[in-house]
Amino acid sequence: MAIIRIDINGNVNIGVFAVATDKFVLVRFDAEEKIVESLERTLDVPVIKAKIGDSTLIGVLVSANSKGILVPYYASDDEIRQLHEKLGGDVNIERLPSKLTALGNLILTNDKHAIVHPEFDFKAIRIIADVLDVEVLRRENYTIPLVGSCGVATNKGILLNPMFSDEEIEWISSIFKVPIGIGTVNHGMPFVGAGMIANSKGAAVGLNTTYHEMVRISETLGV
Repeated sequence: MAIIRIDINGNVNIGVFAVATDKFVLVRFDAEEKIVESLERTLDVPVIKAKIGDSTLIGVLVSANSKGILVPYYASDDEIRQLHEKLGGDVNIERLPSKLTALGNLILTNDKHAIVHPEFDFKAIRIIADVLDVEVLRRENYTIPLVGSCGVATNKGILLNPMFSDEEIEWISSIFKVPIGIGTVNHGMPFVGAGMIANSKGAAVGLNTTYHEMVRISETLGV
């Protein structure tokens, strides 16, 4: 399995502090170098230290795929400029002008599709679609509206937590058209998006994740 167990600066909720794509990983600006090196080896992409809104909560505030990065409206010009400098010109980076700012918690995306929190308006949905270059869909009602914190999507599979209804799982499957598995991280924590990051090449999970959970993640995401 191309999976590692880590913490980030002593915290096992690693998805709060990082976001992964098939092209890059963003991680909190003060992450330890040994963690950066481990992520680069496992996910096989460059790892870039960053902060958004002067915060370390990269995985909460940022939604990203290989083609784009969405940040909250209050991200500074300097933070966006630094991301452009480190990533080059082939990744879209835009502020989302929405009162909803925990974008990583509210958007579940890979390189082709995204589902979003029901309170995003049509203007926000158009921007999400343009920046990430994906089809975007939403439902009026979710069992869990925080789809980004309760799921992890890659181009090879999606891990959802056990609280999604059968109808929602079927709907998500019909959109993404990749294998879907149900699982947890960090010894039963349902917020899988907060407890791990993954791309098509590998995954990193919180240090408390059990072997059984890692097997389930590996089978679902094909890593």
